[in-house]
Amino acid sequence: MPEKVKQTIKVSKRICNRVVSHQARADVEYRPGVNVRGKKVAPADLGGGFNFKLPDEITFDINIDAGRYMGAPKDKAKSAQAAATASAKAIAASNAAIEAASEAETASNAAQTVYDKAQDTYDTAQSDYEAALEAYENRTPATKDALKTSLNDALSTLETAETDLSEAKTVYDQVSSGSSETSSSASLADDAIDGDTKASQASSAASSASKASAQASLYTAQEALSGVETIQQDAQTAYEAAAEAYEDDRGNDALKTAMEEAYDTLEEANVAVETVTSAVSTAETAVSNSDGATAQTAAEEAVTTATNVGYAEDASVSDLRSAASTLATSADDAQTAASDSTTANSDLISAYKKSTKAPSGTIKVGKVRYNLKNKRLYLNGEPMSSDEEAEIAAACREFYNKR
Repeated sequence: MPEKVKQTIKVSKRICNRVVSHQARADVEYRPGVNVRGKKVAPADLGGGFNFKLPDEITFDINIDAGRYMGAPKDKAKSAQAAATASAKAIAASNAAIEAASEAETASNAAQTVYDKAQDTYDTAQSDYEAALEAYENRTPATKDALKTSLNDALSTLETAETDLSEAKTVYDQVSSGSSETSSSASLADDAIDGDTKASQASSAASSASKASAQASLYTAQEALSGVETIQQDAQTAYEAAAEAYEDDRGNDALKTAMEEAYDTLEEANVAVETVTSAVSTAETAVSNSDGATAQTAAEEAVTTATNVGYAEDASVSDLRSAASTLATSADDAQTAASDSTTANSDLISAYKKSTKAPSGTIKVGKVRYNLKNKRLYLNGEPMSSDEEAEIAAACREFYNKR
């Protein structure tokens, strides 16, 4: 229901001049043939003057502001406030997208470092393998077996380095691409004039940033899984050796204790592998959903679990994981800001539509007649009470006081 507004009589100078008669002082009242000092002079109406007869009645309309009566000022104020809010939210979304783009670039640089280090490792492994191959080709019967073992070890190291390089390149390409997409959307959001475009592009930037974060986090979780699987294999080998030693000397309590400890270590490694594997699976799902926050949480769990059983995360991988965490937060902030901007734009449209529906202009509520003979006022043909006459007189006084 529109707020009830007290009807206010509108008056103008023309109306007040016709209703409120001026009461001049005796010493200033005009007298024909006499000047201001009381001396006789020629009359002003020497002939040819303009004479007219006043009408018996003077009439004018009483109007009210239709928009004010129907709540238009309030609706327009709400529309203006909604516009200001929408503008602020759109700018906030754009700024959040720009921040996400900056963090995405940091993550891309961290991924580049991981890739460069993997490339260096591969180059070294390749060089070592070539040296081992050359040595094996120049083998002698006495060195044949040792050189063959060295060659096989070098080949295994090279194959591992090649796999690591491929994985590092993949994550670098993914994060770098995500960084470019985030930057592009953020620029479009910043350049956009209308709030809807700013919100839409900020949301796109947030989505790209979140996916890049998830991909980086997944890589660090996979690295943790690779490390804990190596620990599991070593624990398995150690347990088998301890069990075999104890079988050869079952009366040796020290060997029995060593076997039991090796078994416990193996069990811890097995549990860690299961936990990290589950975390990697969660991170993989998060990547498909462009959910950087969930992937980052999964990566933290994977690394913590693996570290508890002896995994040592490489410094470059740690830096990448940290960058991914910061990027995930920025992406969430940008997405929230974009959502807030979209809501504000929707509220603005609703407020604007409501404000345009409010009537404008004035509504005639009656006609006033002033009878010059009996000095009475009539509203719509009915004599006005002294209170109503006083209200009109008061309106005219206020009008003149403001001038």
